[in-house]
Amino acid sequence: MEIVRDKEFVQFFSYNARNFAFEEENGTPEQKVQIQINVIPDVPEYSEENTVLGASVEFVILLDNFIVSGYVMQNNVIQNRKVNEGNELTQEEMDEIARPLLNMITRLTREVSEVALDEPGVNLKF
Repeated sequence: MEIVRDKEFVQFFSYNARNFAFEEENGTPEQKVQIQINVIPDVPEYSEENTVLGASVEFVILLDNFIVSGYVMQNNVIQNRKVNEGNELTQEEMDEIARPLLNMITRLTREVSEVALDEPGVNLKF
């Protein structure tokens, strides 16, 4: 599968120190990493044999001392292949499409935690 990718776009990213007293009183946030891949129909600048897929990841990740959350996205053009629905993709293809977004989340978390904690950054494993 040949993919031409737009740049990753960080809609928002949040780093918050954990407040365990608040969590005890109000509940711990729900951890999630939700990946969505959607076909973007009828994009005029691409030929009919290509498919534009919008990939996004919404996430809340709880770590020992902090929580990161956010939303990142990226458009991908699948060259010389028509995809009508996301469920036509194999798991391996979906993983390949989502990988740059997961790498961006890993990078943001590592770099922000390094600055915030003044120690080596935290590496996420997806």
